[in-house]
Amino acid sequence: MNKALYWLGKSIDSLEDKKDIIESEFNIIEIDYDVSIISSSSVHMVAYNFNKISDKYLLNICLNMCINLNKVLLIFHSDTLFIDKDIEQNNHIKINLNENNTTLKSELEKIKINSFRPHIEPIGDHSDILLTKQSEQSNRNILNILKYIDNNLSEQLREIDVADYCHYSITYFSKFFHQETGVSFRDYLCSKRINKAKKLLIEDYNIKIAIIAYQCGYNDVSYFTRIFKKKAGISPGEFRKKTLLNR
Repeated sequence: MNKALYWLGKSIDSLEDKKDIIESEFNIIEIDYDVSIISSSSVHMVAYNFNKISDKYLLNICLNMCINLNKVLLIFHSDTLFIDKDIEQNNHIKINLNENNTTLKSELEKIKINSFRPHIEPIGDHSDILLTKQSEQSNRNILNILKYIDNNLSEQLREIDVADYCHYSITYFSKFFHQETGVSFRDYLCSKRINKAKKLLIEDYNIKIAIIAYQCGYNDVSYFTRIFKKKAGISPGEFRKKTLLNR
């Protein structure tokens, strides 16, 4: 029976012939770019399909969260240029999609056998931090924060609001959040909202873009469109049409 593997990033369908090899070893559950899955206590390992350099900021979130929460991240990639010194030091397993099919399958078989355990031992210099009580408390705190953000994406959520929810000063919260996720609160919130907008855009093609903007916490539709285009490379309308044509 194949193990479940949550798949972040671009759809596994984009990998063509490699898809069948991966799915022969794992039951892939695609979750788009919803990094909050890493915070689930039942998840010990997740996969990230690294597609382009512009995805690197989100990859860094995944890496930081996996380190702090003692999880393993599988990075599927075909671009050797993205591997820099910082990434080399983190808790992850790189899988080069340029390998031949036999080598890829063998590598995945080893990962499947060795990585799905009740507890994954931390890798590298972070092990002493992960085993401290202070780190355990930080883990619980960041999980609560991420859940709070998820539950309030449609609200006018400000950093100071979440800081107040945690009973933190805004300065301490800002540093804490960046330390735990690797990005600023503003960037993380924006990423979550745009990913939610993408899902809503393709779930029902009859929903007006203005309504989707409101559901994602944006009262100004023009501003929402600018942010969406900045993050996705195309406007919400173009994204919807492109998705519809590819179905």
